[in-house]
Amino acid sequence: MISIRKMESSEVNRLSEIDRTEDILQDYQLIHGTLEAMDVNWHIAPWDIEEKIKEWIPIAEGYRNMWGAFDEEKRVGFAVFNWNRTIST
Repeated sequence: MISIRKMESSEVNRLSEIDRTEDILQDYQLIHGTLEAMDVNWHIAPWDIEEKIKEWIPIAEGYRNMWGAFDEEKRVGFAVFNWNRTIST
């Protein structure tokens, strides 16, 4: 069961728990007001976790409103909320 809780900016290093790899076989595009499926063959590689953590530390510290999604204790998603915009993954 997935649970969601507020996280401290010091926990941003837990990004390493998220497997970001993905194979995408269809993309949907809005064409003349109609949503159409397009066949694609995209592979999303794993994050360079050290670079991703460096990128997210100032974001997490700046907004101080970070939420994590957990499957038991494993982090499976997160979002950083700002009143003006939301950054998530």
